[in-house]
Amino acid sequence: MIYFVIITVLILVIIDAGIIEPNRLLMKKHVIYTDVKQPIRIVHLSDLHIHRHFPRTRLLRLIVKVNRLQPDFIVFTGDLIDHYEKSKQLRYILPLYLQAFHAKIAKLAIYGNHDIGGGAKYVYKALMNEGGFQVLRNERVIFAQAGVAFFGIDDWLTGYEDRRITEASLQPVQILLAHEPDLIDVLHMDEITMMLSGHTHGGQIRLPLLTKYHLPKGGKHYQRGVYLIANTFLSVSSGIGTTGLPFRFACPSEIIFYELQPNINNE
Repeated sequence: MIYFVIITVLILVIIDAGIIEPNRLLMKKHVIYTDVKQPIRIVHLSDLHIHRHFPRTRLLRLIVKVNRLQPDFIVFTGDLIDHYEKSKQLRYILPLYLQAFHAKIAKLAIYGNHDIGGGAKYVYKALMNEGGFQVLRNERVIFAQAGVAFFGIDDWLTGYEDRRITEASLQPVQILLAHEPDLIDVLHMDEITMMLSGHTHGGQIRLPLLTKYHLPKGGKHYQRGVYLIANTFLSVSSGIGTTGLPFRFACPSEIIFYELQPNINNE
């Protein structure tokens, strides 16, 4: 009897980790009162890790969910294709899907480590541009009418990040896009209102006492969720896809939706 119970539990765990959780898509919403001039909606996506066997229906479902939110901005914090050298045909397929994401003001993206390795660095920017995303690599873009500036830093592990980029003060609200969340500990953050990251997959397979040992470099201090570091709001997405093992456990995929509202005191 005990063996039957154990086998049944293992089967249920495998079904959950291999089928249910990777295909769940949680929506997390954060309302933030800050110095924006008008309400702003931002959708944060990260770590799609698309591969040649990635279900197209899953991607379409993601597009529908994002567009229903009618965001002003869509930001992608890296790792679009899982291993580009194994899925080069996606170079010509993905722009059509990326074009289907709609934002009222802009779609922005940065590099993750997978967007540089495996030859992806030669095609990533062009691919994203064709999909309507502006790629920020140690660059910033200002949306003065909304009172917001976005900073995009290069990947910490495989790129050439410029750590001086965060020192500028350009707008009342300044948002840093950085693939690895642990960068917050080494950057000048006094001028940064929010930092949005991914990379960790939230641990992807979360097991008591063990998760911290398989977290990737650059994501060991801030695993998932929100943190307040000094005066900076840090949000770490668990991402959409998987890498390594095609499983998620106790860590479903997620879309994060931020609603920035003007400070009451400023009205």
